[in-house]
Amino acid sequence: MRNVGRTDARAYARVLRNALPQLNGARLFVLPPVTLIRDMAEECGPGDRLVIGAQNVHWAEDGEFTGEISTRLLRQEGAKILMVGHAERRLQFGESDEVINRKVRRALEDGFEVVLCVGDAHAHMTEQALKQTFEQQIGTALSGVSSLAQGRLVLAYEPVWAIGEGAQQTPTAPRVASSVNVMRHALELALGKAGRQVPVLYGGSVSRQNSRDLAAHAGVDGLFVGRAARDPEQFVALILDALEVMPGGGRG
Repeated sequence: MRNVGRTDARAYARVLRNALPQLNGARLFVLPPVTLIRDMAEECGPGDRLVIGAQNVHWAEDGEFTGEISTRLLRQEGAKILMVGHAERRLQFGESDEVINRKVRRALEDGFEVVLCVGDAHAHMTEQALKQTFEQQIGTALSGVSSLAQGRLVLAYEPVWAIGEGAQQTPTAPRVASSVNVMRHALELALGKAGRQVPVLYGGSVSRQNSRDLAAHAGVDGLFVGRAARDPEQFVALILDALEVMPGGGRG
């Protein structure tokens, strides 16, 4: 919930749009406050290498849900990709895996791409605890969506203990890689062979200082950047750093 004005939001989108030729085919998405979606989408223009989306969505098409926003309303603003299940939504607003499943299903049924966020609560969870956590989160969130998810689902790994301005720890690349392996197995359990095609991103205190190590050694397909993306020029520099070392150039 950043207090960014429309002029600055449009300028941000222009910086990213103008940088696309340097980015080796990488695909970017930005999830601004909902009031800025239209402005940023207009600046990005057509195409699917730079898309604008929303940080949240409701599961209903319409109805008496004061303060919520539907896929139809988001589409008319220009959103193409929707985030569901962010740790702050889970912790501060009580969103359960079942609620997240309803949102994922609605977004996919209505033709959006979905960024599904999952994460572990503690830095020192055992492998068995990680397995149980991710199989629960991913399995429940993706229940009933196997036929809808093809090519339109992204998984974002955000350790709860490593996100936000108050984060005290940042996981090492090997720690991320270990968790990602568990998540890829959970994706395959939930979606069958289609689960192997779901891109997995890492988000959680990503910075210029650690982006290269994470991109090269964390076993991910891309990065999900928060605070380090507030300055668009620095965000582009971070992306370039990551692309230099990411196997295959990354998927997002």
